Amino acid sequence: MGISAVIAVVGLGLSAKGQRDNKKASKKSLNAQREAQVAQQTANDAAYAQREKANKIQQNALAEQNKLEKRKANVLAQRSRVQSIREARIKRGQLVQGAALSGTQGSSGEIGASSSISSQLTGNLAFGNTMTGIATEMGQNNLDTQGALGDVNLALSGISNTNSAAQASSQTAQAKASSDGATASAIGGLGSSIFNAAGGFKTIFSAGQPKPPVAPSFKAPSWGNLGT
Repeated sequence: MGISAVIAVVGLGLSAKGQRDNKKASKKSLNAQREAQVAQQTANDAAYAQREKANKIQQNALAEQNKLEKRKANVLAQRSRVQSIREARIKRGQLVQGAALSGTQGSSGEIGASSSISSQLTGNLAFGNTMTGIATEMGQNNLDTQGALGDVNLALSGISNTNSAAQASSQTAQAKASSDGATASAIGGLGSSIFNAAGGFKTIFSAGQPKPPVAPSFKAPSWGNLGT
């Protein structure tokens, strides 16, 4: 096999390798793109679930807040009714006391006023305790809501970070696949150039084949010299 045929074979091998490596690089790039798409879809689904969870938390918190506000309003309304009754009793006691012509100690007015003061003190203490309890529940409800929403935000941040890492990894893989593909194309192009310059398949297939026989040359005699 002549040198040209060897060069043609080398060129053909480089061209085939370049094409094969280019296909591998293209497949790697496609796989990286698919992985990025899957990661993005997974992140979208997870983020949607977390946002739905946050909405439910806020709805439950609002419902609890409304319930506590209604309870507070009922307590205030009850206090107002009790206060009106107390005021009416005090006035009645004052009228009875004013009608007395002599000492009021031990009178029904004095007894009613004392009883009203004692009852009012007890009622005020109960009212204060109830309002304090409602305020505590409201505060705890807010704390629980903020804590739950904080967990959701933390989960969303984790989802975003995981997706960002997956996208960055995919971009790196695609960039490497693109670089490998460019190198493979260059090698394949170089191999094709060498192969064509060396004569291609014609050179390879003609190498080693016997050359056709050359007919012996025959020189006709000169008739002019026969008489000498």
